[in-house]
Amino acid sequence: MEVSFKVLELISRSLGLPSKHLNEFFKDDMSISWLNSYPECLKPELALGIRGHRDVGALTLIYHDEVGGLEMKCKENGQWVPAPPMPNSFVLNVADCMQVLTNDKYESVEHRAMVNDTRRRLSIPLFLIPSHYVMIKPLDELACGVLSSVVDIKDKRSNIKMSINLVEHGLAKCGLANSTNIEYPRFKQTSL
Repeated sequence: MEVSFKVLELISRSLGLPSKHLNEFFKDDMSISWLNSYPECLKPELALGIRGHRDVGALTLIYHDEVGGLEMKCKENGQWVPAPPMPNSFVLNVADCMQVLTNDKYESVEHRAMVNDTRRRLSIPLFLIPSHYVMIKPLDELACGVLSSVVDIKDKRSNIKMSINLVEHGLAKCGLANSTNIEYPRFKQTSL
């Protein structure tokens, strides 16, 4: 959990906010972790570990073993890009709540888990989820402090995945993304 809160501080600072600004949303967080085990599969092309999805919390820290199998969907070409495992590291996913809180400054992305034909794959995700009583909406500081009639409601939205592994492998330039059917308001700055 300590790593998650350090990332929250870095995100806050990157947005020009005080470093502890986002922590208030996680005072009584509902975070959860579990172990995913993907047995070997003789025909991996016919099986899928976990279908393409986006996480609903704020952040997801994923430890995965040396087998690999985590993939992100690339915005530019729709292709699935592997996130190769790196020893002693985590993959960091920005999830849907963070996208809304940051008014799209940070965006989540579709990812999936593939199976392997020779070895079992293990991963341990930690989902950082805001307190149950928190209203998830764009931060006032990022909505220009004005809630006006200029609201952009979309059926689909672009997403970017933030992953330590992908950045270090130079794959983040791909602009990882996908779209979703979730609707929420995004606030645009307008001159009065």
